[in-house]
Amino acid sequence: MKEVENLLGADLFNQVKEKLGSKTLLINENNYINKQKFDDLNDDKKALEKQLEEANTKIEELSKVDTADLQKEIDDWKTKYETDTKSLNDKISKREYEYVINDLVREIKFSSESAKKSFVNDLLQKELKLEDGKLLGFDDYKKAYEENDPNAFFVEKDDDGQKIDLGDTHEGELNDDYTHEKQILGI
Repeated sequence: MKEVENLLGADLFNQVKEKLGSKTLLINENNYINKQKFDDLNDDKKALEKQLEEANTKIEELSKVDTADLQKEIDDWKTKYETDTKSLNDKISKREYEYVINDLVREIKFSSESAKKSFVNDLLQKELKLEDGKLLGFDDYKKAYEENDPNAFFVEKDDDGQKIDLGDTHEGELNDDYTHEKQILGI
């Protein structure tokens, strides 16, 4: 961590550290990995290693069994392996899907924590297709959700409680309110 601080400088390092909060990143040859994601993948790796160790132990035991019993044991272990592998792959896929959703939702401002949870739960139930690390149809889902439940999202308001419209001006164009305000202020 000292290398990163030296590389960024104390001020920038402290800003990054403050932004991360309680999150921890692992840094390895210019790759940054969320610590929780690393730990989850490491747990999955350990589970696979344990499964392989059990299979190897069982194979040694089976090598001493007669042919008919051996075939039955092999079939049983093959079924167990396929079931366990499918279960683990499903778990890994689900976790990856949840990571993608959490990354997408992190940038959205919700009106409350319960609105965020509802949005995420509805999105999980929707089971949008995940392709190349991207959730297909997310923008359409979010737009439809905003139309159906606009109060779920945080809306910027001015001192008078009026909604601040941040997206209606086009680049390079000033709206009439802005021009009028400049005239009043003498700018």
